[in-house]
Amino acid sequence: MILLNENSLTYKCVAIVVGLFSFLTGMIDLEAAEDNVLKPDSKYVSLKVPLHDGRFIKLHDLSREVNEKLNENLPWQSLPNKSIEITPAEKIAIKILAATGWLDVSFEDDCIVLKMPNQEHPDVRRENREFFKKYFDVKFQEPVLHVPPNLNSTTKTVLIIHGLESSPKELRPIQRCFEKSGIQTLIYEYPNDGSLAYAGDELANLLTKFQTKHPNIEITIAAHSMGGLVARYCLENPKLDVSNVVRLVLLGTPNRGSDLVRGYGVLEFVLDVLPNVRTGTPLAVYQDGLGEAQADLTPDSRFLTILDGWEQRKDVDYFAAAGTEGFVNEEQFDQAVSILRRKLKGDAGSILTQRQLAILVDSKDELVGGLGDGAVSIESALAVSAKTNARFKRNHFDMILCESTDDELFKWILDCIESKKLER
Repeated sequence: MILLNENSLTYKCVAIVVGLFSFLTGMIDLEAAEDNVLKPDSKYVSLKVPLHDGRFIKLHDLSREVNEKLNENLPWQSLPNKSIEITPAEKIAIKILAATGWLDVSFEDDCIVLKMPNQEHPDVRRENREFFKKYFDVKFQEPVLHVPPNLNSTTKTVLIIHGLESSPKELRPIQRCFEKSGIQTLIYEYPNDGSLAYAGDELANLLTKFQTKHPNIEITIAAHSMGGLVARYCLENPKLDVSNVVRLVLLGTPNRGSDLVRGYGVLEFVLDVLPNVRTGTPLAVYQDGLGEAQADLTPDSRFLTILDGWEQRKDVDYFAAAGTEGFVNEEQFDQAVSILRRKLKGDAGSILTQRQLAILVDSKDELVGGLGDGAVSIESALAVSAKTNARFKRNHFDMILCESTDDELFKWILDCIESKKLER
């Protein structure tokens, strides 16, 4: 829980930059998406917060502007509409903070204007990547299509794609099940915390090259979680031309995004950043991206909005599976929220703490069993037009974990692969 004195300079600075966290942790693209359809409107985002009497800002004004411009969900209705005074000396201090280059602040008679790079803009992402390469010598991970040495053009072929903060290691059990079933496997490994557009573009390039070498192999994609969005982008982007994929099996894919991802930055800091600091390699965490996936997976993000506007492929059969085993039941969830609200009653002025509570409340459909798998809601997972939909009593992580060919989920995937193609 974060408690700050609202009269302190620290509080005032936090109030001004709150909501920018998802932008500052989503700072990297890997070059390919600049020339395709995914182009946001402006390279910069400007927030205008009214100044009252030339020196006071209101928390409600700030929160509403952040929500509108940055696709945030700050719970401004539950916050007191406090006036925060910015003295002349503090104006200078804030401008010094802005000298980092990530934030441009100007003071006008009736408002404070915050201008910052739009971290969903391809030019900004490319510039950020070059910055980290030049000044920190970060070696970014390149996407790879892992292909077995002896492919058979008459053998059924499945391409497996991992999800957020995952890797081919987590795919080994299901890969072994495919191989025991006489199915040859490909694996797509990509920066698991970076731009989904980039990952989709590179997948299209690799599949096109694969088709040149193996023109008679038809591919079924089995994609877990975020990997399903990468696959959909590759197949549905009208500027890409992938013709060797005939089926797409989506396993717990957040087709409408996930509210839970809004709080992902804190979790990544604990699980990923701190361990690298302890081993003396703090920048290693950035090799798989700087968190652009968080922005892309947020409901109503530009990525999801554009993807939703594209048509599904008519020559590809879609299959979608959702998990129903959340981490808590509805009663446990409601009790937890009630307890937190009581605990925070005396801390209503802490906008960051209230934001975390709002993320929890909005994530009910993802977390509660029967509504979601602990990370993705059933509604989001099944939000595609599919030949077959299925639900499994599994949590999100188990939606790709198949350790036996007798596994219920694996048998369903096999049925999808064996199904006769729909006539179009």
